[in-house]
Amino acid sequence: MFKRILLILYVMLVSTTVFADDLIRGHWKDTDRDGIKDTWVDPYYRTTPNSNIFDNYSTKPNINPYTGKKGYVDPYKDYYDYTPKTYKGYKRRW
Repeated sequence: MFKRILLILYVMLVSTTVFADDLIRGHWKDTDRDGIKDTWVDPYYRTTPNSNIFDNYSTKPNINPYTGKKGYVDPYKDYYDYTPKTYKGYKRRW
């Protein structure tokens, strides 16, 4: 029984460190770039920065656990919007 409780505690500890989010403290922001910090930004959570776009709260179909909002960014947008580059001197032959 003790081993089972210890295992559960270990899994909980590992899961909180692996999926840790960064708490961004509230701060003043200069919105109009005049040198005066005039807008207060409330504290918020963000995912730990990495190179993966699929694990962000704003990516479809993820849901932000703190706000309950659904993701709205399409991770495949660049794939769908790909247009080949045009090359100088290239002429269509048809």
